[in-house]
Amino acid sequence: MDLPFVSILLPVRGEQEELVACLASIAAQTYPHDRFEVLIADASDVPVSPELLPSGIDARVVPNPDRLMTHGLNRVAREARGAYLAIVSAHSALPGDYLERMTASAVATGAANTGTRIRKVANSAWGRAIAAATSSPVGVGGSVQHHGSTPGPADSAFPGFVERTAFDEVGGFNMDLACNEDDEFNARLRALGREVWFEPAVEVEYHPRETLAAVFRQYYRYGRWKVAVARLGIPGYLRTRHVIPSAVVSTGAGLALAALWRRALLAPLAALTATYAGLAVLAARRVASEHGASILRTAAAFPVLHAGYGLGFLRGVLDRDLPNEVRTDVRGAAGTGEIAYRPLSAADLHGAAGLHEAVFSDYFLGHMGTAFLELFYGEFVDRPGNYGFVAVQSGRVVGAVVGAADLSGFYPDFYRRHFAKVSVMTAARLVRDGFIRRHIAARAPHLATAVRSRLGRGEAPAPDPDAWPPAQLLSIGVAADHRGRGIADGLTQLFCAALAADGVEAVGLTVFNDNGRAIRFYEKDGWRVQRTDEASTAFWMPLTPEVEAPVREN
Repeated sequence: MDLPFVSILLPVRGEQEELVACLASIAAQTYPHDRFEVLIADASDVPVSPELLPSGIDARVVPNPDRLMTHGLNRVAREARGAYLAIVSAHSALPGDYLERMTASAVATGAANTGTRIRKVANSAWGRAIAAATSSPVGVGGSVQHHGSTPGPADSAFPGFVERTAFDEVGGFNMDLACNEDDEFNARLRALGREVWFEPAVEVEYHPRETLAAVFRQYYRYGRWKVAVARLGIPGYLRTRHVIPSAVVSTGAGLALAALWRRALLAPLAALTATYAGLAVLAARRVASEHGASILRTAAAFPVLHAGYGLGFLRGVLDRDLPNEVRTDVRGAAGTGEIAYRPLSAADLHGAAGLHEAVFSDYFLGHMGTAFLELFYGEFVDRPGNYGFVAVQSGRVVGAVVGAADLSGFYPDFYRRHFAKVSVMTAARLVRDGFIRRHIAARAPHLATAVRSRLGRGEAPAPDPDAWPPAQLLSIGVAADHRGRGIADGLTQLFCAALAADGVEAVGLTVFNDNGRAIRFYEKDGWRVQRTDEASTAFWMPLTPEVEAPVREN
């Protein structure tokens, strides 16, 4: 009997070096090379070169212009010829007998989807600690693919060896999802009575994140999208264990804040912290040596995983709809469509936050993370006295400018409105980001004003004679691959026109002296130097109602 034909579906987005290693592991398969094909769904900035494809196997690249994994997987699945669809991550390397053993398991069990155990391989000390923490039940809960050893039915499968008829029966992946698409896909399979199977005898090598910041962002995203997928109403999707990290984060943050007012709460807070630390160390002792990791580093990775997931889950509860990641990715290649200029809206917040992180990676707010920046940019959506505009191409935010008519009240108001959220976010950043620790003192006056206001003791701050003009442009950024196209000029003109229309007579801004590109831009654009010191230069510009918004053609 002929062996089943298998289609390997390989979504890629820029992982060129890892892709080469992944393709090499595919080319080394013991499964007959005339019984499988490789379809690469390519969403990379620089398209995958055909020269990277190994000789001797049927492999081809299929462009994924939508840049989402779900779109790319569905696209290549439509072209696939296989009776089974083997979904493979470019971050992984397959054992030589992978296709052979997965086909045998799928045929023997009749499972709609079969997954393997993940064996994490890292290159750095922190990467090994993250590998250990994410291979522990304490770190990832009931996700058996990370630590299980018993074959049997499972909630989900990684990387996924899917029976083609089952894939078609459920309609493929949900293309509204930018994350947790595998969880949702497997939940729909189970809801139809189809079986998802875990095969721990087969291990796939996977390269985890190498820094705490990266793994925090990864698990924050997982937690946020867990709620988004749960809202789709798939039976049996959300379990009690999925809520535990957010409950721990909420309890710990609540006790910490409450203890500022009631010292009696310091005792339960200390007990909770000590218990958690003890459990983290015990769990780290069990898994660290297997990955060549430090016990202390592994123990330190656990709270990062839990805080990321828990905060993401809580953020997901606040979302009104699916997180908007389809149209707002700042890492895409420069497009060729028309650039549209418009007021900043709620739909643009994730894109504007991501743009800020990319453009201002070495500045204070750029270190505060996406969730904080979404709050920050939200202050410029439909709020009188605050102004925000974006430049958008093919649905992607490629430029953004924000500012306020009265800077003296902006930051105290911002911290007052988001006091609890900002406190938790700042505490998390203080723990793991040395830049934040070094620069938090400059923000202390704003925080103190917000605290006094919350306690009902706030007074209007005295005017600062040097803080002229009160209207300030706070941030303007353009994606690196869109610079030199007049976008900053267009955004600045829109911003100044809006202020002038509201009767603002002058606007200022401050630039660090090491940002020579920005200083040259403002000097060329007609801004006047107000004052300068060793660290920064302040500019100002007079405004008139006659300033017109730009008209751009692309």
